[in-house]
Amino acid sequence: MLKNGFSHRQWSGYISNNTLSRPELYAFTKDLHKTFPWLIKCEGSMDATVITDVFDIKQMILDSEEEDIDMGL
Repeated sequence: MLKNGFSHRQWSGYISNNTLSRPELYAFTKDLHKTFPWLIKCEGSMDATVITDVFDIKQMILDSEEEDIDMGL
């Protein structure tokens, strides 16, 4: 996955580093199946999700904690 332009996000989750069109996604999935034909028997599910915005909520929490400390809370 990493060699194919994906980043490991969490557990078995990967996110593409670049936008993929539907035909590119289908082609990648076919290639993945050709390389790992056993994968379909092992996976619980394989999902593709369109994400338009990503927010670093962890950083928001850390920033909020710093504000609380600065205010003496």
